[in-house]
Amino acid sequence: MLLKISNGQITFDDNKYINTTTIGHTFSRPDDLSSAIYPNLTMEYIKPDSFCDRAVLAPTNAAVNTVNYDLLSQLPSQELCYRSLDTIIELDQVTQFLTEFLYSKDPPGLPPHELHLNVSYHVILLCNPNVPTLCNGTRLVVKQMMDHVTEA
Repeated sequence: MLLKISNGQITFDDNKYINTTTIGHTFSRPDDLSSAIYPNLTMEYIKPDSFCDRAVLAPTNAAVNTVNYDLLSQLPSQELCYRSLDTIIELDQVTQFLTEFLYSKDPPGLPPHELHLNVSYHVILLCNPNVPTLCNGTRLVVKQMMDHVTEA
């Protein structure tokens, strides 16, 4: 669909808006969206290929997190929450940044402060520490979760 928009195959109205009724399905609630994209999630999530041809695009990270958490809550395996590091290295900067303020920020390209995962959950590698073996953007499946390490 994005390719059709970029190639000019989808037309705009007078206000430069795209008529979304002509390009696919629209949903007003995240529950409706997730059930339409992943109808048999509780049975299909174990199969690695079940997510390869599906994706949900959302305008903000907050919307993505809502859909992800809704999908994650439907999976039968045990959920584990990883939190980002919240220690300030230079003590003179303690008063400049409140940790609650930093937790509320969700910049693009970075995981959220609280990352909820399940075994068999599909993730995308954002930054590769081992360049020769994996590329940024590679889809992986969580195999094992430990306190500070996730194997995928």
